[in-house]
Amino acid sequence: MSGPASDFYKYALLLLAYEPLTEMPPGEAATISFDLGIAALVGEGLYNFGELLEHPVVSTLESGEYAWLAQLLRAFNAGDIAKYESLVTMHHKKLEEQPALLANTNFLKEKITLMCLTETLFKRIGPNGDRSVPFAEIATASKLPLDQVELLLMRALSLNLIRGMMDQVDQTLRVTWVQPRVLQPSQVALMTERLGTWCETVNNTLHFLENETPEFA
Repeated sequence: MSGPASDFYKYALLLLAYEPLTEMPPGEAATISFDLGIAALVGEGLYNFGELLEHPVVSTLESGEYAWLAQLLRAFNAGDIAKYESLVTMHHKKLEEQPALLANTNFLKEKITLMCLTETLFKRIGPNGDRSVPFAEIATASKLPLDQVELLLMRALSLNLIRGMMDQVDQTLRVTWVQPRVLQPSQVALMTERLGTWCETVNNTLHFLENETPEFA
């Protein structure tokens, strides 16, 4: 892999749309899958790996010597900081053999924290969700000191990962939008549950209005 990682990621996925991994020699398929995984981690502007996780690239990684990389990608996409730290400890020797990862240690820490933030907010918002999120809850989820949450939110806002308004006095974020994401099955299930709750709330409100104002029914 050479050049900007985000460009490699974009064009490698386009290439694989025309030349599937199944049509490549096993060694070549493993190499491009590995390079794609590394590019996803270190690429700027790449904060959702949903498309990659649905691609045969990940199953190729999982079936060979690079299964640890697939695990890292899943941890990042879920914003699971505890899992990320566990994998770093477990596979530190393999990680240290990758110059791109070593050179981006601080960036990777920031990236997993931002992805944790977007995942936390994604779980909160919705038709019936609470869009006012306390800084303390974000601090707990992201494993940051409370006084660093505002900087994290400013970074996420500047990258257009989220939109909303911070209240520094009440120490809350009023979130209005989270970057669209390719949903994993568990996230689809969450959205289905949220939609069902919202439909139930709308129906209950409708029935209440019909009972209270029969003249308008």
